[in-house]
Amino acid sequence: MLYKSCCPATGNHIITLSAEGKDHVDKLIKSIYDDKAIPDMDAGLAKAYGGKLGNAVVEGYGADLAGVDWNSPDYATISALQNNVWQFSAAKTRTQLIDFGKALIGPDGKIRSFDDFQRAAQQITDEQLRWLRTEYDTTVAGAQMAAKWQRIQAEKDTFPMLEFDAVLDSHSSTICPPLDKVRKPVDHPFWLKWYPPNHFNCRSTVRQLTEGEETPDDQIVYPEKISPMFAGNVGVSGIIFPKDHPYYEGVEPHIVDNATLYMPEEEQYLITYEPEKGDGGVTVNRKTLIADKPDLEQLQQAAEALANAGKKVEILPEIHAAESALRDELLPDAKPNKNPDMRVDGNYTEVKAPGAPLSVDKLEKAISKGIRQANDLVILLEEDFDKDALKSAAENRFNLYPELDNVGFVTIDGEYVEFKNDKRQKK
Repeated sequence: MLYKSCCPATGNHIITLSAEGKDHVDKLIKSIYDDKAIPDMDAGLAKAYGGKLGNAVVEGYGADLAGVDWNSPDYATISALQNNVWQFSAAKTRTQLIDFGKALIGPDGKIRSFDDFQRAAQQITDEQLRWLRTEYDTTVAGAQMAAKWQRIQAEKDTFPMLEFDAVLDSHSSTICPPLDKVRKPVDHPFWLKWYPPNHFNCRSTVRQLTEGEETPDDQIVYPEKISPMFAGNVGVSGIIFPKDHPYYEGVEPHIVDNATLYMPEEEQYLITYEPEKGDGGVTVNRKTLIADKPDLEQLQQAAEALANAGKKVEILPEIHAAESALRDELLPDAKPNKNPDMRVDGNYTEVKAPGAPLSVDKLEKAISKGIRQANDLVILLEEDFDKDALKSAAENRFNLYPELDNVGFVTIDGEYVEFKNDKRQKK
């Protein structure tokens, strides 16, 4: 059994798929049987599971990203929780596909008939949906306690002490009752491991106190065992389902890396900068933020300069050429097999930083490299350079590359200087 509950469950026994979802699974099962092979990933299942658990984050936290300030702890925590449940959903989907593949072969070692395979695959799906109920409830509980932790941090000057509050009845687990009434300061390491939830269907919480005597360590009766999945503080880590969950076993890294790309596109981008004036702004794709690319700091620097100039900038994800469906959906009309750094006011844009010392020749070479990715370029300068020389470099490249639309330069002072291909604009 994948999940063993300590306290009674509060939700319905099973989460069902919509009619559209059921039809999708039926077609998937038929496709796998016809091909006698499983796909690397299934976007429909990933979106269904991720959507359900994403909703559970909002339900538990009591807010979505649109309802909190972009530079607040709540925004960062909700974002982290969403990233986690979507990565988990991708691993769950891959696990289900692998199980489908195993079900193609019957106990006799031969390919099953379609009817037998269909029954086996439906049993696998039903099992995943039963587990989804527990996963949904676990997500709600984790998000609730993550939200509470942010309030605890915000109010700790007034309420510096926390008290563990377990529910004591005939359904209580063996984990939480020994910790009941334990008191520790808010920032004590105790809460990095024992902050609820501490198991599936955990009903424990913590109380905020204005004062109180700390429980000495030698008076705490620690539970004999707690699952590694719950031995942490979800409010600090933003992780409900850690990578040692069984779903992740044997799942290829790129499956998890691409997980947030299955989110609705408008939810994939997180705000990282808004200027004090104007309509500009910077958002970064979650996959890019999670990957923490080496050049992300430079991209953010360039993007902020463009935002200050009134432009809306999206820092894009890197999507491998083999991921054709994702590329078609998320990078439509991009150059084939290319990954431009940004969209600026809807136009694909590549960023280059040629480094010091600068010269016109060096700038022109940077532009020549950049146009392989996109027809709009931004050059990040690392030293002062004459603006007439910048214009000269841009115009020389316009003559060489008629398809080049714009070349912008971000100066070391953060000013954005842009040159347009007049011939291109007139077409």
